[in-house]
Amino acid sequence: MKLSLAQAAILAVTIGATPLMAGDFELGAVASHERSPIAQFDDETEFIPIINYRGERFNLMYGTLSYTLYESDYSMIQLLGQGRSLGYKASDSKALVGMEKREDGFDAGMRLTSGGNWGVAQLQLLNDISDTHQGFEASLAYSHPFEHSHWIFKPAIGVRAQSRDMVDYYYGVGDNEVTTERQAYKGESAINLYLEFAVGYKLDRKWDVIAGMEYTILDSTISDSPVVEEDYRLVTFAAIVHKF
Repeated sequence: MKLSLAQAAILAVTIGATPLMAGDFELGAVASHERSPIAQFDDETEFIPIINYRGERFNLMYGTLSYTLYESDYSMIQLLGQGRSLGYKASDSKALVGMEKREDGFDAGMRLTSGGNWGVAQLQLLNDISDTHQGFEASLAYSHPFEHSHWIFKPAIGVRAQSRDMVDYYYGVGDNEVTTERQAYKGESAINLYLEFAVGYKLDRKWDVIAGMEYTILDSTISDSPVVEEDYRLVTFAAIVHKF
């Protein structure tokens, strides 16, 4: 399993300390650290370059491609495309020996965002288009960003519903993968609660520093898997970006 840029900087998509205008782009780097729920899986730290661009309708933000269908002062509707980096191979962990390789996937879908003085609500629907897990995910989140001087803070809470096909692909154990220490397991649909917190600081008009974390409480249909030893997943990150 490896981290994706979208996962590592998941909060930074909406917290950017200096908002991008049409035609702007950013370069930078992000360092991310993940505590995986997979049994005997070492924590991972990655350093990834950042390339962000905002156009009139087309955007590339922290690894997520989007196309804006509708935008007003209070709402936005976008088409999305982004990677899903939950794949792993047998050599990644002693608990995975004998397991077939699970591939990373690519999802596409739609995101609806609505905001005001009360905060920001976001509904996101994604479906596998890479013929990898052949499943889908629906997520609903609420955040309430606030600013103080050069700082911006974004606490958020959300829920992700993942289909049976997705859960079974990444966390199920097939009959051909059974060992004396690992029984067969059929994954079922899951509902995972997650908490986020991010903070951004404006160094000046061009430079921003962003840091944050996401803590996901895994549904028992995931944590009961023989290849899983934790009932949570934790991702932390720190990034620096320069706007041109």
